[in-house]
Amino acid sequence: MNKTVLVIGIIFLLICASFTSSSNSISKSKSLMLSFDGDILYVGGSGPNNYTKIQDAINDALSGDTVYVYNGIYYENITITKKSLKLNGEDKNTTIIDGGGNEQVILLKNTADYTHICGFTIQNGTEGWSSGWYSGIHSFSNYNQFYDNIITNNNIGIYLDYYFIPAYVMESCHNQIYENIITDNSKIGIEIQRTDITLMLSNRKCVHNKINKNTISHNENCGIELILFGKGYTTISGNHISNHCVNILVSGYFNKIENNDVREGSEYGIHIGIGVGMFITKTIGTTVKENNFINNACNAYFEDSFLTRWKGNYWDDWIGIVFYWILGITYKIIGYDEYGWPILKDTLHINFDSSPAQEPYDITTTQGCGIE
Repeated sequence: MNKTVLVIGIIFLLICASFTSSSNSISKSKSLMLSFDGDILYVGGSGPNNYTKIQDAINDALSGDTVYVYNGIYYENITITKKSLKLNGEDKNTTIIDGGGNEQVILLKNTADYTHICGFTIQNGTEGWSSGWYSGIHSFSNYNQFYDNIITNNNIGIYLDYYFIPAYVMESCHNQIYENIITDNSKIGIEIQRTDITLMLSNRKCVHNKINKNTISHNENCGIELILFGKGYTTISGNHISNHCVNILVSGYFNKIENNDVREGSEYGIHIGIGVGMFITKTIGTTVKENNFINNACNAYFEDSFLTRWKGNYWDDWIGIVFYWILGITYKIIGYDEYGWPILKDTLHINFDSSPAQEPYDITTTQGCGIE
């Protein structure tokens, strides 16, 4: 009898502990989006002590504070250097940060980890192919979240970048880009770049970034471009990507492209690899799974990529018999020209999707800062 009571008591305690743990988990998850750990500094609006410039509020904020911006147009180029700062707009359609064509609109220095930016139209960074790589958001920091924004009329919508000199590295890892509308930028919607070989050898990497549930369209060159030498571990999922020269360009190792709707690429739906020919630039271990590829001039192509896993994608040009075949090429260096550039010989290769989908997937996106 005592043993039975003891067992029942232990089971009851475990159930209570499980419920408490679950409740705490839910509370923490919700608080991540809805509560503010520090003070709230207000920009715009009619409060007696509100700021008129976003940069002034950022300068006065401490790590963990929130800068809340009321509706309006703010002609600024903003720099963030502090960790754990939340920059929230009242409404992404009417809370506008306009860079006035002067460099990037928002710059995150390497000290600005754990920054959240939500609820803005971010526009008019420097435009045009000849005017540099300025962007709506240009980040050299880690663990940031950029969500529920409209990013338009810049060179690049969001640029996760690196900078390396001996003993000093700025990089951009473990960031989340989700539920944004990124459109009509003159070069690229989202760019993640790490191309410095010395940076790769230093074991500092722009890795583990996530691009989820965005609507990315009508950016002139690329929707999403990953230019990564070595490991990337980037996840691209749940996005609607359409009307680019190349909708998705991927290089680097071990990236995942899953559950995206990819349409109307004037050259390619997805292009894997950059075809430079050197081992250091090869693309390895990409997963392309359960995406829609519809109305692209060429749905998929690869250059110098290996161990790509194609599975369960919907291809609008699949004839319905057995596999879906993907053509591509690999390169071998057969010499060097007078300037030291490799001379390449290309060889035709074929990949295949062994289980193409019969019907397109229903891929939805949502927006919202989650602030009540």
